[in-house]
Order: sequence, then C-alpha cells, then structure tokens
Amino acid sequence: MTDLTKNIIEKFDLEHELYFDFTNKVHLLISDLLEGSGVRVHSVTCRIKEKNSLLKKLAKPGHSYVHLSDVTDIAGIRITTFFADEVDRVAKLIEEEFAIDLVNSTDKRAALDPDRFGYLSLHHVASLADERTNLTEYRRFNNLKVEIQTRSILQHAWAEIEHDLGYKTALGIPNEIRRRFSRLAGLLELADSEFVAIRDALMTYEDTVSEKIERIPQLVEINKASLESFVMNSEVVRRIDEAIARINGGTVEDAGPKYVEVEIPRLARLGFDSIGELENSIAKHEALVIAFAERWLSDADRGLEFAKGVTLLYFEYVIVAEARDKTLPKELFESGIGLRAESEQLAEKVIATYQAISG
Repeated sequence: MTDLTKNIIEKFDLEHELYFDFTNKVHLLISDLLEGSGVRVHSVTCRIKEKNSLLKKLAKPGHSYVHLSDVTDIAGIRITTFFADEVDRVAKLIEEEFAIDLVNSTDKRAALDPDRFGYLSLHHVASLADERTNLTEYRRFNNLKVEIQTRSILQHAWAEIEHDLGYKTALGIPNEIRRRFSRLAGLLELADSEFVAIRDALMTYEDTVSEKIERIPQLVEINKASLESFVMNSEVVRRIDEAIARINGGTVEDAGPKYVEVEIPRLARLGFDSIGELENSIAKHEALVIAFAERWLSDADRGLEFAKGVTLLYFEYVIVAEARDKTLPKELFESGIGLRAESEQLAEKVIATYQAISG
C-alpha cells in the first residue's frame, strides 16, 4: 500500500460516520423530493462504499487519487424507475435540486455503441446545493459528493444479471455468446419502450372511455377502466346505490369504486360483454335489485357506508338467482362472493331471497 493510499484510507476511517450520515440524509431527501414532485419510482436505495471496495478502486491502474474527496462514489444512491422515460424525469429533478459535478457525471445510455454490450444507467455525481448547506442540518455535509444512479427496472435487471455473470467487458466473452447478449439487450430496450407505450395507451384509453360509453356503450368492452367510469357516471347505478343506502339509513362513499376489478370475471361468467349490455340489464332489473337489497340487509347493517357501485353486487345476486344453471351460484360465490366453505349456503340464501321478492 502506497503512502497516498494509506492516507486516503485513514481519512476514510475518520470520516466513515460522516459519510454514513450523509448517505442516509441524501436518501431521505431524494425520497421526499420524488414524493413531492409526484414522480412514482420502484425504489430508492443507498449504500456507503466498503473499505475493501475502496482499496480495489485505489489500486486500479490509470487512476490517480490524491485525496479522499477525489473518490466520488463513496456515498451511493440508486433510483429504480418503473419506466425508461421516467429516468429523464428523475434526472431533471436531481439536476434542479443538487449541484452536479459535470466532469464526473455520465449518461452511460448515450455512451453505448449501436451494437452495444450492456444496458446501463444514468450516473450523476452531485453535492448538496448551497441553499441546503447553509441550513444547520446540512452544513456538516458541505463539499461531500454522492453518486446517484438512475435506471429502469429492466435496466437494473440487466445490470444485476450481467454483474453476476462476472464479465466486465465484451472482450472477455466468446463471439457467439456476445451476439446473444446483443440480441437480448435489443429485446430489453424494445421491452422498455413497449412498457412506456402501453402505459401511455392505457392513460389515453382511461381519458376517453367515458365519452365512448356515452356515445357507443354497446361497443365498449367491460374492463377495469370502463367499469370504473360506468359506475362513476351512470345515472341508473347512482340511483340504485342511493336507494340501497337509504334502506337502513346508510350513505354512499364519495370516493371512487374500490372493488370494481373483482366484478369483471363474474360479469363475464354471467354473459355480459359490453357496458351497454350491462347498463340495459341493470336498468331492466332496477326494482328487483332494490327489493332484493331491502330484504337482504338486516338491522345490523344500519348506518353503513356503502362503496360506490354496490349496485353491481346485488345485481349479480339477482341475475344468479334468475339463471336456470344451478351450478352457477356456487361457482360464482366460490370465485369471491363469500368464502369457499360458505358458498353453497350463500347460494341457497340468494335464491331464497330472490324467490321471496319475485313471487
């Protein structure tokens, strides 16, 4: 060990606790900044470089470290996003909130060759901005640097597996296997892009489905977004929800529907394919649904706050009871309306309640 390396290691030992506190402080700060900006990420993790790792870094040829501060990745933060385009959103936030060391920061995504080996991330070397180091709680961290890595889940998966394989460069891998790596990197890049496109398509669908339901309900399939929109906007659902709540002096929640997604397979099993078909059937059965709920609810249910869209549950009960298929009630109840052990008893109660109100 050279005298220079020894001095750096001694300095590291002296300042280890300071770097530990700094790393955790930056971790909390970034987590708060992301939450405050509305950027939802998969994870934010932190680490402080271990002494053995620092020794290996100092011993690498081609690098000359004179001071501990020359090592810019002692404190490390990793931000893993769900989508590839969110890496740039996170980068913008980091660049706005921290002082960036442009010389040591690298966008390894842009540095890759077209036939690249690897699938890498965005690295910022940063320190706290003056506005923060002027504050008492941050003052002792003045001039300390942290490496902030940002990448998508798929980029992270690639990097972790690549690291586990133990090969640092393409030159260390046989040509045929290198070609397989290149194909896989292209597939992952395509997958990252497709996830972004799928997310955007879902957002567009959610934004436009209400208008489609109003205009062409028979052509709108039943899915999570369409059923939520239907429950939120349908006059007949609102009317029945409120009638059910009034039976025992209850109320309907102001919040959006909570359990809509579990209704989708049941409605499909009952033969409903479109929102228009569902709406027509609910309107046709409105009186029966309300009568069923009135007979079903007991005094113990008085004053309940019902979830928006509770209409669907009692509507399903009515349709199940109307069906001639005697296996249908048990099958549906086992799929989520009640516990499996109670499904047969529940089916009998549903049918008995329906018979009592329908004569």
